[in-house]
Amino acid sequence: MMLTRFGGATLTFFALAAQAAPEPYPSTYQPPSSTPVLIRNATVLDGTGRRLDGADVLIRGGKIVGVGTAMPQGDATTIDAKGRWVTPGLIDVHSHLGVRKPRRQRDAGWQTR
Repeated sequence: MMLTRFGGATLTFFALAAQAAPEPYPSTYQPPSSTPVLIRNATVLDGTGRRLDGADVLIRGGKIVGVGTAMPQGDATTIDAKGRWVTPGLIDVHSHLGVRKPRRQRDAGWQTR
């Protein structure tokens, strides 16, 4: 009932309180300095279900700033990713891919190098 009776004032109070509240755990992250990187000719899965063949991904200042085709190289270091897959922005926080040989290889008695 208080929201109905004092609706505007109550909402204004909460909005001001939210603005004034300090960040309890402010980030101290600073991206390391790096040269721009252009990944060229990759098969890109953009996270929305689109697949882009022969696409480029441009990274500047540790952030993805462009995904497309025939992007200008400029001052970027170029990596040729033909035949490779790139998933920009996708972070796999837990994966066992590449940790051990597939079961068919283990069962066949293949030796580990």
